[in-house]
Amino acid sequence: MPKVSQSHSYSDQKSLERLLILIAVMVRYPGVGCPDPDSWGEKIEHHNALAEVREKWQEIAAQLGINFKPNYPAIATLRKDLSFLRQYGILEHRMYRWGYYLGTGVFTVEDLQLALNSMGAIAHDQGDFRYRQTLNKIQKYLRGFDFGQTDPDYPIRQNLNRPVNWTDPEIMMEQGEYRKTLFHHLKTVEQAIWQGQAIEISRHSSPYNGKHLGTHIVIPLQLIFYNVAWYLLYEDCKNHCFVIGRMNRFTDYCEIITQQGRGLAAQRENLNQAQRLLNNGWGLNLGNEQEQIQERLGKLPFTDIKVRFFHPASRMILEAEQRHPSQQLRRGKKNPDTGQPKFVDYRVILPPRSIPEFMTWVMKYGGNVKVLSPPDLVDTHRQAAQKLAQRYDLL
Repeated sequence: MPKVSQSHSYSDQKSLERLLILIAVMVRYPGVGCPDPDSWGEKIEHHNALAEVREKWQEIAAQLGINFKPNYPAIATLRKDLSFLRQYGILEHRMYRWGYYLGTGVFTVEDLQLALNSMGAIAHDQGDFRYRQTLNKIQKYLRGFDFGQTDPDYPIRQNLNRPVNWTDPEIMMEQGEYRKTLFHHLKTVEQAIWQGQAIEISRHSSPYNGKHLGTHIVIPLQLIFYNVAWYLLYEDCKNHCFVIGRMNRFTDYCEIITQQGRGLAAQRENLNQAQRLLNNGWGLNLGNEQEQIQERLGKLPFTDIKVRFFHPASRMILEAEQRHPSQQLRRGKKNPDTGQPKFVDYRVILPPRSIPEFMTWVMKYGGNVKVLSPPDLVDTHRQAAQKLAQRYDLL
């Protein structure tokens, strides 16, 4: 009895290599064949997605040193290969109008949903235009993708801390509200962070002391969103002091000074040092050069602060169990009518640089707070309360 043929349409080497290169194209260039996802316009008419797929196919074949005839493969052959990948579930049985890609990459459908929602929070709630551009591109690729009962556009999580200044150059241009700030060079700043390059930037606004105006050569370490604005954490190349500056207070000037950066390992080490200062303190003030040197050596005296919060502020203080690493909470006697403590004593140990920002936080609780120690902060708080009362007396 003759043997049943086991030959397959991809059993010869040429066909198999063609198919594997096609898969490699979709792995390396997710969305290949998309009609210009970064453009402002809609889908380009008469766009031949497979022509771009073939171009990338030929590029990868050349990189791998696999020789084929010119103009190989034909568009019809690629169409047949894509149909074959659908047959085995590698591609879905649907139209890929915004480019070809394989599955969800390293994500499950659920993980992808969470990742897109997180990107949306940074892109829209915190005004990061780089995330917005990338999110828009991914969402175009995913048109027609089956998320089951979920919807990737539904904002499951939202961050209501929003920037109070313009952050998106494209929206600035669209609305005629151009601002000459460092946001226009965000890509260069991010590159410098990854490589540890020194850049020159220029500060045009310093509302608290006016000492930091003009150009500075720095090594950027991290972009930070805090309360209502984006900030840049950097190391000043002049004195190796860590500084946090608000992005919109820098002009739209940014030049790379050292092409050869110090590398990611050195960046991470310096970032860790700066983060330790942040964790010790309250707010974003990292102190001056001498304060940082003493603090990093463990020789800087910290201030032991005690504040008493009364109802209803005391209830909010008790909820924040992780507000600061050094904090201690002590409940006062219970009010027999409410069952709640009459007050809560809040103790925290801070470096001197952080006291102004801490006192600003304390004062927002108005008449429901009293500073207990140290004496100089008691006087500061009392004088602030008296000054506020005097303002009302003058009306």
